[in-house]
Amino acid sequence: MFVCAGSKGEEVQSGRFSKRVVDILKNTSECEKKDLNKDGYISGSELMKDMKVYGQGLTHPFVEYTDSQYKTFPIFSYKVTRNNLLLDKKSLSICVGETYQMKVIAGRKSGMRWSSSNKSIATVNSTGKITGKKAGTVKITAKVGGKTATCSVTVKKSGNQSSAKTNNKLSKKEQHKLYESTIKSYAKSMKNGAKKWNEDSGLKTYFAFVDIDKNGTDELIVRAVNSTMKQTTASTSGYGENTHIYTIKNNKVKKVLGNSTYAPTLGHVNYVRVYKNCKYIDRGFSHLPADYIFYKYSNGILASKPTYRFAVGGWGTNFWSINGKIVSKSYCMKQLNKVSGNREGYPMHKYSASTYKNYL
Repeated sequence: MFVCAGSKGEEVQSGRFSKRVVDILKNTSECEKKDLNKDGYISGSELMKDMKVYGQGLTHPFVEYTDSQYKTFPIFSYKVTRNNLLLDKKSLSICVGETYQMKVIAGRKSGMRWSSSNKSIATVNSTGKITGKKAGTVKITAKVGGKTATCSVTVKKSGNQSSAKTNNKLSKKEQHKLYESTIKSYAKSMKNGAKKWNEDSGLKTYFAFVDIDKNGTDELIVRAVNSTMKQTTASTSGYGENTHIYTIKNNKVKKVLGNSTYAPTLGHVNYVRVYKNCKYIDRGFSHLPADYIFYKYSNGILASKPTYRFAVGGWGTNFWSINGKIVSKSYCMKQLNKVSGNREGYPMHKYSASTYKNYL
């Protein structure tokens, strides 16, 4: 059992139960009042008004949630629920060609049978992996031991393939030319921001063209740094807030991530790193709870939730974990290198308006 606190999308550590939560745990009638859907669980939204969380430490488990996630996240059960069957999603929206792995968060997992009410819209395999086939709505059902749970899945048309096809009509030179005004505007904005915050006037803009998701369209990665070190897309000398990534959709430049304004050194929170042979964008923190946080990127869309989170023993903690689970140093680094392709980055070039044409 645990409770967590934090802002939207933030990775946080659990804290101690407040007296109010303990009172609820001890009182079945209080639990029944809170359990609005009568499923034997008190979810985050059902308990949130009564929670007061304080204290934190590295010995507690990590929890990750967003506003939409905590509403259904089971904080604790107040009765025997071994015969209940609860899925991680009651409703889900995916695009044609996308997949989603359903998870059973309460109930027996062995012997689970999955089915789709319309296989032409979405299919589901024996492990609960859903695949969108065509636009429409379908009901995915899980059955085990006489218990049933369902999830309503909406499959939307995907414009990703057509957009990628359109972009592929542009040559690499045409794509890079399309980014010219974006780089120029970015460099000016960062310079102005540095002056505003009385930062080093030696700030330079670096850029790289990288087809991150291997769909034929080069992404533009730009970063503003004061460092004299050689820059790559895997460097950590540039603050995450000053690293922007752009792509091309329907022959127009579209931002993938990055703040619109200059972020001063004191505002530093995270890094943004891109690796060769890696389908993720690393948005790791420079300190615990996670030094490397991998978000999947495909056809111009960056996932809103991370797939992997690694803590690698920094800040004198000797603390190694993957997705919040404590592991050995050797295993953690082996898996990190596997996910990141050994953390090798692409070279970045120092930008100037006069030399940009050399990279077209």
